[in-house]
Amino acid sequence: MKKIFNFSVRYIFYTSLLITFISGCKIQFSDVMQMGQVMPGEIDQTIEFTPVRGLIIIPVIIQGTEYRFLFDTGAPSAISESIQNKHGFKVISTSDLTDAQGNKQSTKYVKIDTLGIQGIPFINTSAFVGNFENNPVLKCLKIDGIIGANLMRYYTWQIDLKNNKLRFTNQSINNICNSTSVQSSFHTDDQYSVLLDFKADEIVVKNIKIDYGFNSWFSLPGNIFDEMENRDVFDNVFIKVGTTTSGLFGKAQSHDTKIGVFNTCSFNNLQLNYLEVQTGKSRLLGTKILQKYLITIDWINRSICFGDPEIISLNELATYGFSIGLSENNRIFFQSIVVDGPAQLAGIEPEMIIEKLNEFSFEDENDFCDYVNEYKAVGDSIKIGYYDFGGVYHDTVLVKKVLFSK
Repeated sequence: MKKIFNFSVRYIFYTSLLITFISGCKIQFSDVMQMGQVMPGEIDQTIEFTPVRGLIIIPVIIQGTEYRFLFDTGAPSAISESIQNKHGFKVISTSDLTDAQGNKQSTKYVKIDTLGIQGIPFINTSAFVGNFENNPVLKCLKIDGIIGANLMRYYTWQIDLKNNKLRFTNQSINNICNSTSVQSSFHTDDQYSVLLDFKADEIVVKNIKIDYGFNSWFSLPGNIFDEMENRDVFDNVFIKVGTTTSGLFGKAQSHDTKIGVFNTCSFNNLQLNYLEVQTGKSRLLGTKILQKYLITIDWINRSICFGDPEIISLNELATYGFSIGLSENNRIFFQSIVVDGPAQLAGIEPEMIIEKLNEFSFEDENDFCDYVNEYKAVGDSIKIGYYDFGGVYHDTVLVKKVLFSK
């Protein structure tokens, strides 16, 4: 019999914008996405970057000013409200925007005359106008916009999260991927997402989105997860309880999230072992698994290859049993807890306030953005100082634990 546990992700946040639209006035969404062009000629550029929590942020130039843009295959291109206020780009459409948590808001689409990456111009590309400060994590990242799939589609892109390099070229994928890479075709949608088919235990799920804006493992809608659970695909199922703030609009939501592990599975012809999956609004494959490969995406030929694989071990799923969030009064707190996990067994409960995390002191020296941008876990233990609901301060050391069984 399967055991059901309460489970919360490791102690770091997960973020996903996952932006979708319902077309409004002026121009249909598909037509907006098709806007833009690039200059003819041979292109082969490489960008070095420093990832933040598994996310890729690169410099772009708009009208002589350098900005920080998130590289996100799971979203269309975007600019901040401040960029739009400064440059006043032509509004070409309005749409209802829905973020990763299902929150909806009306937004504008504009046409950017020229956007430069490594000196290469992208001309008359479309982008939505967003507020990236509503979500506390995005606010800390200080991004000014998004390089989305509708802009990437002109070139072949190679994403190397092992060596922190991003390459784009108009060479075919066949000239880039080596013979040991796993190559497969993909299908797409109106915003040029990269979509694969997933299979586990003879269950096939279509339209899994390759999402470099999702710094987790794998996400599936609850009804699909439930079907797999009913068919005994998972050895164990865990429940993450607490709140999440992963969407663009930054609205905290309380809900239970189921989490399981596939011992074996596949995306098209790519075979995987020990893949963690959680329930969510959408079907996403995130950077926790994407960083294990040198990935090349050729939008023109709709082909993707996975090279230089790194084997996933079960120990990588070890957890301290809590996640961290930022409260409305700017206090760092435990956002969710694993019942019977290391944090819960130490007496920690959701919404308790955190004062220290190893060398980080949130009372006087560090803030939430320091944690987002600078904190790095080392080893298999962590020292935490926190206040319980009675105001009593506690110092405790947690040791990571693998809760999933083979």
